[in-house]
Amino acid sequence: KRFDITLDLKQPGCGDDFSVVDGDTGNVIYLALTDAGVPVSVEGRRIIAAFSNSRGKYIQDSAESGGGISISDDKVKLQLRPQSFAPGIVECELQIYSGGTENSAAGATVYDSLVTTAKFNFSCRSAIYDASTIESEPAAPPLSAVLSAIGIAEGERVKSETARNSAEAERAAAEKSRAASEKGRILAETPRVNAENSRKTTEAERVRAETAREMTEAARKQNEALRISAENNRAAAETNRAKAEAKRSEAENNRIANENARKAAELERSAAETERAAAETERNRIFRGEVELPTASTPNDDPVDFAVESGWYFYKGGILVVSAALSGSAGSEYGTVEQAALLTDGTIIHRTCTVSAGAKNWSAWA
Repeated sequence: KRFDITLDLKQPGCGDDFSVVDGDTGNVIYLALTDAGVPVSVEGRRIIAAFSNSRGKYIQDSAESGGGISISDDKVKLQLRPQSFAPGIVECELQIYSGGTENSAAGATVYDSLVTTAKFNFSCRSAIYDASTIESEPAAPPLSAVLSAIGIAEGERVKSETARNSAEAERAAAEKSRAASEKGRILAETPRVNAENSRKTTEAERVRAETAREMTEAARKQNEALRISAENNRAAAETNRAKAEAKRSEAENNRIANENARKAAELERSAAETERAAAETERNRIFRGEVELPTASTPNDDPVDFAVESGWYFYKGGILVVSAALSGSAGSEYGTVEQAALLTDGTIIHRTCTVSAGAKNWSAWA
């Protein structure tokens, strides 16, 4: 019998599409492999057909001589062996391997890298008559009924076992898919975790940079405050220096003023000394020895009428008046009379009187 099946690697399965009889040796399955409807060449690959049936598990291998599997491009010819199926639902998993390991001892490539798998199901029924069939007799209908019931029960058991195996296989496939999904999730989670760690590292670097910036800014402000304080101190010192310079200039000006005053006083003293010396000279010129006032008469206001000789003295208004030598002859009504007064503080002053034709003209005290 020939069974043609198109098996898609992404959507495998054609369960119960065909049925075989237990023990047949002429069953051939022609598989056309596709990927989402596109033919897939598996030439040069190793294919293992793993069967699960009510009697157990059995495999057919294209790498074995007489394995019952031949490959041509996307077509796989599977010659079913009697051990590959048994009454009930039969599961077949097609495993496709690629080469990779060089077996130096055997001198051939070992196909040990599983590329993908695909699965399909079919059913198997028992033959109506085989070597184990017992011919019925009229006396054996009850036995036939019992055997029939046993066969039905066994068939149900096989179906249940097959369903259980199928469910277990589906559970294993689901677990495998879940593990693959979990692995994919972990692989997808890893970049996210790495990105989050990188973000945290970047944030930590940013915080450190911000902290360093704040510390630098604080140091800058402190240095600026120190600079301003130093500038204020310098300005205060400059002000104090200016004040000290002003005081020094004032002291220098005072010193110069005092020096000028001292020089002026010295000049005044020198002038006074000169004047005193001149007065002393004049006094020495006027006075000749110790002099006594005249007692014979009282002086009057008219020195001309009161003829005196040089060296005679008299009081006038409480002032000692010295009559110097007349420029004319003594007793003459003509000429100039010089008088000197010696005050009680030692100052000498003069006055003169010009006499002409009986007229007297006194000058002010000089």
